[in-house]
Amino acid sequence: MAELRRKLTLDFIGDPSDQGYSTRAFVIMLLTLGTALPALACVMLLPEEPGRGAWRALGLVILGLTLLASGQRAKLVYEHSVTPSPLRTTLMNLLIVLAVGLTIGGTGGDEQLLVFVVLLPGLVGAVIGNVVMMAYCLGLCLLLSVGILVEGGTASGPSVLVTAILFVGITLVVRNITLVGLNGFTMALTLTHMMETSGSSEDPIDGLNRILDGLAFTTGASQIWLVAVDHDGKVEPVLAYPDPEAKGWDEEFDFRGALDDAWVVTSRNGGAISAGQLGGKAIALVVRRRWERIMSPDVRTTLLGRAATPVRLLLERTSLIERLRLLSTIDELTGLPNRRELMDRLRVAVAGANRTGTPLCVAMLDLDHFKDYNDSFGHLAGDEVLRSMGALLSARLRVTDVPTRYGGEEFAIVLPNTDTGGATSLLTDLLDSVRGISAQRQVTFSAGVAELSGGESIDELLHRADVALYAAKRSGRQRVERA
Repeated sequence: MAELRRKLTLDFIGDPSDQGYSTRAFVIMLLTLGTALPALACVMLLPEEPGRGAWRALGLVILGLTLLASGQRAKLVYEHSVTPSPLRTTLMNLLIVLAVGLTIGGTGGDEQLLVFVVLLPGLVGAVIGNVVMMAYCLGLCLLLSVGILVEGGTASGPSVLVTAILFVGITLVVRNITLVGLNGFTMALTLTHMMETSGSSEDPIDGLNRILDGLAFTTGASQIWLVAVDHDGKVEPVLAYPDPEAKGWDEEFDFRGALDDAWVVTSRNGGAISAGQLGGKAIALVVRRRWERIMSPDVRTTLLGRAATPVRLLLERTSLIERLRLLSTIDELTGLPNRRELMDRLRVAVAGANRTGTPLCVAMLDLDHFKDYNDSFGHLAGDEVLRSMGALLSARLRVTDVPTRYGGEEFAIVLPNTDTGGATSLLTDLLDSVRGISAQRQVTFSAGVAELSGGESIDELLHRADVALYAAKRSGRQRVERA
């Protein structure tokens, strides 16, 4: 993000060891010298005095050769990243001053007009250079202007002072206008970049980390925090930039207001705004900066709101992705994990059992005569039985157990660290409990249990449990069979 803004604002890097420095430095130099051409064009339009044409011609020849050398040097810089020689650069500057002086010496006319024409190099430096380059270009302009005034015989202390004041004033105005425009353009691109990041991140913490730099830039903050507020009003920092260890985020604001989505507050040293939800907690964006005295509270609120927008987008999007992920693994009717989640959990459980040598059982359950129940009492009544069965399994099993809806009226349970005897005892207790489900008639199930054996695949384990289930059905139902 910082590199992007640096490129957009055309910052001049004062490090000759950087290859990018050589290119930018020489291009700026070339543009600065090249702006003497409009000055000479104006010189050609002024009335000529007899006998001075040779001087003007000599000045034009020197100028042409200097610009030709500059062009060749620029080509080398672009093609080979050659660092410009300070000696050659100084020589070119002297030649350009000499060329303009000779040309002016060969021409008669309004020197004051030429003084303002040669201001163009200073304006170029103000637009594309940093402070050092702007000062260099402005100095060159002043040197050329003094030469013009001296040559024309109109130089005096007041005239030189007035010219210097006008040059500096005009250059600073152009510089400020350019910076405001570039800052606005960079701000817009930074916000766009943050919105793109917010729209492409699937992990909220990673996405927030990637836009913190942009948040600090768009708010002008020296320090920025994202803090989480729970329903009891307890606050803890989640992320901070640029100093993760910085303190002071909790000194000025009552963060209980962050539980309200419309909460926003500013103070002399910063501001805070609610920015969404993460993990059941409200997220507040907190910035530390000294607002300008002329900045109204509405402007402060607007700045905070602009920065909070990509945060809200990111949190809402990642929350939606998480909900969709949960919906893809949870059975909507019973609230239990579905068959896809069963396979994922079973892979983890089998790997753990093989690694530690602990037993692992899988049980397959099927509600008895469930099709007849639906035909007799309707599918809504059948759905209520399935929901009750899901609630019973969730309530009776251990936290480490994984009850799932395998499909239709069939359920599967993963029982880590449980052997066949323990699984059979558990299912027998469940068989007594399921008879207590409130329904149109008594609910029962048949079950088959299989224990993982060495080298057995998941499909083989499930198949053995399924075979045991059908053995229980053939034996009269309402029973548990071991594989």
